[in-house]
Amino acid sequence: FGKGGCKHLQSLSVQGCANIRDPGLVALGRGGCPMLQFVNLCDCPNVTDEGIRGMCQGCKHLRVVNLCRCILVADDSLKALAEHCHLLKSINLARCSRVTDAGVRALARVLVRIAEMVICRRGHR
Repeated sequence: FGKGGCKHLQSLSVQGCANIRDPGLVALGRGGCPMLQFVNLCDCPNVTDEGIRGMCQGCKHLRVVNLCRCILVADDSLKALAEHCHLLKSINLARCSRVTDAGVRALARVLVRIAEMVICRRGHR
């Protein structure tokens, strides 16, 4: 994302990109995309809590986050979203098998604007 970053970027979809990894998401959070509101990381199998945490620290305007089938994402990601992204309205956690009730509770307890939360283990794609 370079020195200037993507200061005006509001939406990012990298669905199904296996090459998206934590360093790229951390770069987003380090001043790369401060206006980002929508991020779709569905089917990005190499994204972990480290990347989500780094992204959340600088992308505080996030409103919609799709983590569907991000198999390495767990409760720490939800805690980071709850701590840093107070405008979050919608999150998709379908097939995030490492997410537990504790993570969902942490998110729901803090974010009163949540209008949609998708959580399912199997069946829905």
